[in-house]
Amino acid sequence: MARSHDDLSGMNIINPALQRHSAQRPVNLPSSFPDVKTARIKRRAHLDALTHLMPIPDAIPELVDEKEVHVPAADGFKVPVTVYSPKSTGSANREAGLPVIILMHEGGWHLGDRKDEEMNARLFVRDLGCVVLNVEYRLGPEHPFPTGVLDCYNVLQSLCYSAKAFHNLADPSKGIVLGGSSAGGNLAAVLAHKAREDRLNPPVTGQWLSVAALLPEACCPDRYRPEYVSLAENQDDPVIGKMSTKRLGVLLMELQIPEDDPLFTPFAVNLYPPRTFEADGRPPLAKAFIQVAGMDPLRDQSLIYERALREEWGTETRLEIYSGYGHMFWTNWPEMEESKKFWKDMVDGMRWLLAR
Repeated sequence: MARSHDDLSGMNIINPALQRHSAQRPVNLPSSFPDVKTARIKRRAHLDALTHLMPIPDAIPELVDEKEVHVPAADGFKVPVTVYSPKSTGSANREAGLPVIILMHEGGWHLGDRKDEEMNARLFVRDLGCVVLNVEYRLGPEHPFPTGVLDCYNVLQSLCYSAKAFHNLADPSKGIVLGGSSAGGNLAAVLAHKAREDRLNPPVTGQWLSVAALLPEACCPDRYRPEYVSLAENQDDPVIGKMSTKRLGVLLMELQIPEDDPLFTPFAVNLYPPRTFEADGRPPLAKAFIQVAGMDPLRDQSLIYERALREEWGTETRLEIYSGYGHMFWTNWPEMEESKKFWKDMVDGMRWLLAR
């Protein structure tokens, strides 16, 4: 069912808590271009200064083991992956194995690193008893599209073909969930489709898409255009500010990302309108847990995709909306009550994705 313009506009009225916290500690990060390296350093310093406010501010070696492995890419590059696993498991789990979550970090495909997802990885392992792979994919513009996408897909393929190379408890037949926020959510969504198209076995069984970039305006189907308003109307996001169609287009141009590519959007012509593949052995599209921020300029991309998944792909979905909050609010103001709710919802949603 389509949302009215009033419904959508009501989501972007700033919550008083966010208004207060963002005024006390505004996010003032430099533009990424032309000096991407400086932008990366300043972003990392900004987030590191907030680590002590996170639910899990540091490693928890008494509960979660961590190690690094490297996955070969087609060009010979070794993709770094941090593997997180439970410190101790019961004999039943040692025999049966554990489901696996693959996390991909945020940062607009040109910023960020594994550290962005390490807290989530520890949280999932501690609370859900799974194995987590945290991928250090290569970034643009140094590594043009689709290098980073394929780095992540190489990790997914390697998990399916040789799970024990990551961890002796990793068992993708128990479930594979792809997930991330913002650009990481984009990667999770497009790789869920690629895995389905390629008949990857075991199949991807879940996708966690948090404030994800999913649908450039040029690819928006006509039936959803009345609901595609946040990119134009949500101009006061306290983290990413004015993310207009023009500004987003400049970012994609700098990173050499074609808008209508199936490795960038699920609405590419190769994938949309949806086709059913069960008859030729392709599995259903993995169920999706989607988290959306009401003030986020990217809001409607996720809301439209959630509706399309349910109504057109026939995919089971679960949706959480944080009205009055902006893009990546929980990482920038982790002390807020809504940030704590976000993380609780995230774990509950991941638990739902892992249920078979």
